[in-house]
Amino acid sequence: MNKSLKENIELKINEIYKEIKKDNSSIISLMGGKMGGIIFLHQLFKINPTIEILTTLNSTIENSFSKINEINHTSFASGLSGLGWAYNYLSKCNTLTSDIEPFLLQVDEVIENSLDKMIKSNDYDFLHGAIGHSVYLFGRNNYKLLSKIVNEIDNSAIKGKNGYCWISNFIISENMPSKEVYNISLSHGSSAIIVFLSKFLNLKSDNVVSINKAKHILREAVKFILSCKMNNLYSIFPSICEIKNSTEKRSSRLAWCYGDLGISIALWQAGNVLQDDNIKQEAINTCLHSTNRKTEENTMIIDTGICHGSSGVAHIFNKMYDYNGKEEFKNAANYWIEKTLKMATFEDGLAGYKKYQGTTSEKWQIDYGLLEGIAGIGLVLLSHISEEKPSWDECLLLS
Repeated sequence: MNKSLKENIELKINEIYKEIKKDNSSIISLMGGKMGGIIFLHQLFKINPTIEILTTLNSTIENSFSKINEINHTSFASGLSGLGWAYNYLSKCNTLTSDIEPFLLQVDEVIENSLDKMIKSNDYDFLHGAIGHSVYLFGRNNYKLLSKIVNEIDNSAIKGKNGYCWISNFIISENMPSKEVYNISLSHGSSAIIVFLSKFLNLKSDNVVSINKAKHILREAVKFILSCKMNNLYSIFPSICEIKNSTEKRSSRLAWCYGDLGISIALWQAGNVLQDDNIKQEAINTCLHSTNRKTEENTMIIDTGICHGSSGVAHIFNKMYDYNGKEEFKNAANYWIEKTLKMATFEDGLAGYKKYQGTTSEKWQIDYGLLEGIAGIGLVLLSHISEEKPSWDECLLLS
């Protein structure tokens, strides 16, 4: 990384810090609320350990504690499992000044009850369903409930000659509300299940039955995703596979949420835990193909947030570089970081940034959050200049 780029990144991080300090929102959720800002402040303090940043971090954490009772649902993106993961993560990093365990024990009980309901409805979504809960459960080393998820994923799978897949409860587009789909994305589909199974197999356990079952499901889930490959000008994989019209496969965007990049990360983690070089090569080839996509037309990138914007793309390329050291990925990460800096053009934005909400009357909106806002952009920029490999992004299924 050249000196000029690093200096520009540091300047933008400082701008984001100033905006995060001014966030007076009462929403404390992980992906869209103040918790994203807390994770950003935590990472910033590791790089720049000043009294001012520490004071801001501690006061923001204390303020978040006062809002916990306002959370009335359990999803990872905006509910209790996401908050629980964040507090547990900060506690393990020795960032919290108070004992969080009594609170987490209460969360454990709520999540267990919620998980049962999600399993009964076959809701294995990451951001809003059972796979999101699993991220919290991994942090709590709850092997019993994680094994239960493995069993239920197996029971609910559609099993065919092309592998295992799952009917999605989430419809990607408002213009097809009546269509059931096989969603293969990282945010809402089977790529998230692949990451879950990979993480499960990385746990230390002597439960041979659960281990063998997880390995089998993982191989079958990978097999299905690879069967979805298509001959397309832009992407290798679609966003979804429609059940009633499996031949109709549309190009997917370049993003964390949907498309080739999220799938490549999932495939890499599967290939790594299964010690399967062929799967790892599929991940590398998919990601290498993505390095050539740079225009708005073939990327569908309009804004800068992690979810479907330039910073999320940059971060995934950085992760793939960390995993296998290919310079093409580092170069692509630098390109999208520079693009993210250049896209900070809104005078009435936060550090120059707004998110694009094309389906609303006000198409461009400010956002402080981790998933679509400046906390996430700031975390990506911090990770880009840090010598330490990020672990905060386990909340995005990337670590």
